[in-house]
Amino acid sequence: MSKQRFPIENPKPNIDEFMQIMAGKETIKRVPLVEYVVDDAVMKLILEGMMGRKWVDISDETGVLSNKTKFSKEHLEILHAWLDNIISFWYHMGYDFVRIEIIPPYPDVHLHTAVDTASLKRDLKRNWADLMDGPISSWDDFENYKWPIITDDDFYIHRYICKNLPEGMGFISCHAGGVYEHAVRLFGYENLCINLIDNPELVKAVIDKVGEITLKYNE
Repeated sequence: MSKQRFPIENPKPNIDEFMQIMAGKETIKRVPLVEYVVDDAVMKLILEGMMGRKWVDISDETGVLSNKTKFSKEHLEILHAWLDNIISFWYHMGYDFVRIEIIPPYPDVHLHTAVDTASLKRDLKRNWADLMDGPISSWDDFENYKWPIITDDDFYIHRYICKNLPEGMGFISCHAGGVYEHAVRLFGYENLCINLIDNPELVKAVIDKVGEITLKYNE
């Protein structure tokens, strides 16, 4: 019995077969590979160490995604190189699809930063949302908050991936974070819990607004 070696030099993705298997409409001839997400640290190790590709970073610190609607030529080159890496990773690791999440740009979320202590360290630090509070704690904050406006420009990345997919591959995507995750980031976990008792209408307004934005994103 031959052993499959990764990365695969000549993959043969088949998104149609994958979808039929997932729907229970076709007998499994092979076990499809599925990942929800792959951490940058793991992806970087494989891309550089096993595929010989140069890692490209587009974290908040690079500023590439800080203003998606007005990409400079330099930023587009970086973004395209990053997306080419993403596509190559999923393709040569034997998946039938490229999987990626893009977070709607909720501004002014309170973040903390710490040194990355994971065994596979990334070059940058790790961030997490403040548990105490966030940019919204009152009706004035709610009214003055710069809520994201979903436009066609938010789907540039999706279009690029679809245009550059290898033959036979599909594309699976969604917004990053659900209503709860964004509500926690906007309030802060402790502040959210307090407002559930003290100001439930404010919590409902934020939840409804996030839900509206999420729906718009998926339409």
